[in-house]
This record gives sequence, structure tokens and C-alpha cells, in this order.
Amino acid sequence: MVRAMIDFLAPTIMRQFVISGTLNLTLANGSVHQLQGHSPGPLASIIIHDRATFLCLVIKPYLAFGEA
Repeated sequence: MVRAMIDFLAPTIMRQFVISGTLNLTLANGSVHQLQGHSPGPLASIIIHDRATFLCLVIKPYLAFGEA
């Protein structure tokens, strides 16, 4: 149940980090989401291989993005 909730909330949570451009987000369950910023910009892709990494990205984004 927790896994399903994380997979459901992940795009919503990650959307707040996209200010400009487009982020292609691939989650651990294989689902792909395209998140658009408010203004045009570069295209980036992130593949999250496990839920633990996603949780680290949400809890400590400035530290975890560099470590991931």
C-alpha cells in the first residue's frame, strides 16, 4: 500500500521542482511522466531505480540529487 501511494504521489511531488523546461521522470515501477515547467527551457530526464532513492530526493533534495 505504501509503494502504491509513493508511486501515485511521486509526479506531484517532483512537479514542484520543475520551474522551467521539461523533466521526463521514470519511476521504479516503470511509469514515465513528463513534467512541464512554467516557462520554456531545457529537457532533462531522471530515472529513479528504487523508492528509497525517491524518498531521499524528497526529504533532502539538495543533497540527494548530487548523490543520486
